[in-house]
Amino acid sequence: MPHLPLPATTFVKGRSARPPEGWVELAVDDDERFAWGCDLFDAGCFFEAHEVWEGCWLAARAAGDVDDTRFVHGLIRLAAAGVKLLDDKPASRLAHVEGAVGYFAGLVHEQRGIAPSTWQRAIDDLRAGRAPRLTPP
Repeated sequence: MPHLPLPATTFVKGRSARPPEGWVELAVDDDERFAWGCDLFDAGCFFEAHEVWEGCWLAARAAGDVDDTRFVHGLIRLAAAGVKLLDDKPASRLAHVEGAVGYFAGLVHEQRGIAPSTWQRAIDDLRAGRAPRLTPP
């Protein structure tokens, strides 16, 4: 069950509308925001996941948590790759995937309840042009 509402459609430039201003403020704390981003990502709402996770990334950076900052930034890059997957821009998709790989480099332990094998599977899916997930279907 999703933590917070999922949009009826995801934003893809030129094909659908952007979410309304301030919509990301539905999440009240960092853990809820992160979980909502995961729900959005798994639902294929990559633009929206990117937007939601930005708040988590800023909080981790402000707290000085280097590993969490890198991890969330890597997820943001995977979400950006998902946007490019939906927009059928393979070169941009792969560039974002490789950017994510750089942020995940050296992170060998579970981060925020997500195992390295999970983000590696998302990387592999995006490299292959498949929609990724962070949780099993």
